[in-house]
Amino acid sequence: MEKIIEDVDFDQSISPYLDLSELLSPLLALPRNLNRQITGLSVNSRRIKPGYVFFALPGFGSIDGRDFIQDAVVSGAAAIVSDIAANDSVKTSLIMPPGEAKTVVPHIQVPNLRAKLGSVAAIYYGYPTRQMQVVGVTGTNGKTTVTTILAKALDRLKTKVGFIGTHGVGSDLDRLTKTQMTTPEPFELQSYMQKLLHQNCEGVMMEVSSHAIAQHRVVGVEFDTVVLTNVSRDHLDYHRDLDDYIQTKERLFQSYQANHIVLNLDDQIGIKLAAQLTKKRKVIGYSTRGLKLDDCHVIRGCQIRATPTDLSMVVVYGKHKRALQTNMIGDFNVSNLLAVIATLVSLGYDFQDAVDSLQNISAVGGRMEMITAGSKRPVVVIDYAHSPSALEAVLVNLRQSCRRRLICVFGCGGNRDQGKRKLMGKIAETHADCVILTDDNPRGESPKKIITDILKGFLCPWAVEVVHDRTDAIMKAINDAMPGDIILIAGKGNESYQIVGDQKTIFSDREKAEFLLNLKDES
Repeated sequence: MEKIIEDVDFDQSISPYLDLSELLSPLLALPRNLNRQITGLSVNSRRIKPGYVFFALPGFGSIDGRDFIQDAVVSGAAAIVSDIAANDSVKTSLIMPPGEAKTVVPHIQVPNLRAKLGSVAAIYYGYPTRQMQVVGVTGTNGKTTVTTILAKALDRLKTKVGFIGTHGVGSDLDRLTKTQMTTPEPFELQSYMQKLLHQNCEGVMMEVSSHAIAQHRVVGVEFDTVVLTNVSRDHLDYHRDLDDYIQTKERLFQSYQANHIVLNLDDQIGIKLAAQLTKKRKVIGYSTRGLKLDDCHVIRGCQIRATPTDLSMVVVYGKHKRALQTNMIGDFNVSNLLAVIATLVSLGYDFQDAVDSLQNISAVGGRMEMITAGSKRPVVVIDYAHSPSALEAVLVNLRQSCRRRLICVFGCGGNRDQGKRKLMGKIAETHADCVILTDDNPRGESPKKIITDILKGFLCPWAVEVVHDRTDAIMKAINDAMPGDIILIAGKGNESYQIVGDQKTIFSDREKAEFLLNLKDES
């Protein structure tokens, strides 16, 4: 698991020295004779330095951290903590480093260690999330948009916050540090939280993926507010089935004792959670359908007006109303905006101030991001849509403003949920006039097989263009398009890479589209 869990180095220099007994207090009462001072912790034996504690976790693949215990001991580990079967009790033994007869290293074996790692990380880094308002946003679609807009709105409200999500981590949205995961592993996550606290952040807006919930990465994070955007099919390459995926999402609201819960009442899972939690917790709902629930405050969007260039509505909260005008597009962004307003209210901001903080807000990079200039160009839209529901929502919205043809360029990722491929093919054929299938991070899977799977969803597969090279696919779409056409390039959004095999190369849909549009202007 070493390579999978933590293949990045993160600074531990601002963490205080702790006794081993204090660090491991969530796991066991350590015998006094085994206590010692520690200087760091890691799940990667290659990062172990003298005084570190090595946490040996079983991997999700062929790599198992327990195979590297001896390496960690040789590197000077002060203690080893490893995982054992869930029905076992905690076991303690001693390891003698080779060639050091007077030295012993305690080896503590703990059942279900992964689920407890976050509590240990929180202790080591001084419980940073207790000192900030942390908002966790989960859902199939909209996590990045909601967290990013929240961070922008709070900046307008003169509140300094940090951000952790798909685009990276940091306190400046324009200068984020890239991370390997949407939601980092516990040691890395708590380290980032501590850094954001030391940068005087009053809060942190973070995306919480279903993988992170299933793998207990956010254990130890003390949330002020948790937010549900929506739930539809996604990540079934990892989860057993859709029910398992839904239950994993629900755990963030049922098992983590957040002060406030914000739920999408236009989503069936949101309604279900609201019914379960409103009498137990502080719940705020949001809706575009005027739904009302007993004991649940609801923020509603009405008089919605969506155009090809902007989005406006009237926001209603109890007896209060406020008009909102934005530079975002796509009526599904109404729900995202309402989620932000509901979250700001949950954090204690005045309703009208919350709405006003979003006036003239712009789209998030790679989310319904429009590229155009002048009437002689087709409109190009970049969007991250990589699930059936997201692709359908984007195409339906673009169809409403399309004067001529709607062209869709997309593919599906390799080594990921194969069942969604034909569903996305069917959706693209239903809602687009022209479909160009191309490669989208094929990874270790055959690009030809991925395309074949997508084509199974088409009634007329012979009408589909297949261009494996993504640059060539974008070029074909732009060269064939006329003014009035809309080209959707879906699947990668703001990603700056393409993964083929085990190679990651630089690739940006936006940069390619801008370059090729300029070439078209010159020709």
